[in-house]
Amino acid sequence: MRSSSKRTIQRIEIAPTLQAIPGENFVSDPTPDALQRLLDHREIQDLAIRYCRAIDRHDWAAMHALYHGDATDDHGSLFQGPARAYIDWLPSIAHKMHATFHQVSNHLIAWRGDRAEGEVYVVACHLKTGADGQEEQVITGGRYLDRYTRRDGVWKFQSRKAVMDWNEVQPSLRRWPLTGAHGPQDPAWDFFEFLGK
Repeated sequence: MRSSSKRTIQRIEIAPTLQAIPGENFVSDPTPDALQRLLDHREIQDLAIRYCRAIDRHDWAAMHALYHGDATDDHGSLFQGPARAYIDWLPSIAHKMHATFHQVSNHLIAWRGDRAEGEVYVVACHLKTGADGQEEQVITGGRYLDRYTRRDGVWKFQSRKAVMDWNEVQPSLRRWPLTGAHGPQDPAWDFFEFLGK
């Protein structure tokens, strides 16, 4: 005769790093609110990624779509004011760059209802002609301090502040031709069917 035994199911916390607010865990507490928060988290992260693509490809229409109409942007001594004016100002400096490459990594987010705040780490590389006429690389490391709001079910930037933590300027070490480009000249423009242009 077999003896019956009780099985104990232990809850394993797979991803404690997904805690956006202390005590809130998306994996071990899969309530509808927690699952919605996970979707919100992904949508907000997507804003940061799309910002990088828009600025590197000079897709100003795509960048406008990331900000609410009354949003602001603060890039220190370069620009402070309405986000729409910031985006309209960008082409005046972007055309001086042969190439740019923005890459985001750590992204900490906290919420209160339809408002959220985020700190996004970024490394940005800029290839341009220096004062001596030679090509140079300008590499900056810093963070974006963001405020997001959800309106009509859509998260967008409400304000963004760029903080520079370090920078480095050096002669260009480029040896191969560049194949990336701005706007429709970039290979992604013809390659992708539905990723977005």
